[in-house]
Amino acid sequence: MSFSISGTAPGPFRLSNYNLPAFETPEISLGTPMSKWNEGRFPTEPGQHNDLPIFDKAEVLVDNGYGQLTPVALTVSLLVEQHLFFGELPIDKISGFRDELSDAIITNAFTTGILDAQQVWQEWKRIASIDELPTRPMITMRGLIAFTA
Repeated sequence: MSFSISGTAPGPFRLSNYNLPAFETPEISLGTPMSKWNEGRFPTEPGQHNDLPIFDKAEVLVDNGYGQLTPVALTVSLLVEQHLFFGELPIDKISGFRDELSDAIITNAFTTGILDAQQVWQEWKRIASIDELPTRPMITMRGLIAFTA
C-alpha cells in the first residue's frame, strides 16, 4: 500500500501524519485514509491497483500542517496477493440437535470464536485452489491484512 498526495496551493504544506483527517467541507469530515481500509472498501482481487482515489471525491481538504485546510488529491496504490487457507473456525456456542446416527449437528444458531490471523497464517493448511479442498467448505471468509515491507 502506497499513498500519494498532490495539490497546488499558495502556501506551505507540512505532512506530519500519513493518516491525516480529510474533509469534504470544513464542517463535513470524510475520515482518514486508513478508515477506508478498515471498512474493507479497497479492492481485494489479486493484482496491482494503481492510483485509486481514497475518498469518493477526487479532491478533498486536509490540514496543511499550519492549521489551514488545503485542497489535495489523495490516492492509494495496492499490491494485493491472495493466500488461501483451510481450517476449522472455532465455535464458542451452538444451539441445536445432534443426529445420533450420522453424528451431524442440526442447528439454526451458533456463535463463532475470534479468528486470529497469525494463527491462520501459521497453522492452517495452505491451499492453491478451492478445488483441492478435502471437503466442501460450509463457510468461506475473506480477511484483509496489511503487511509492512
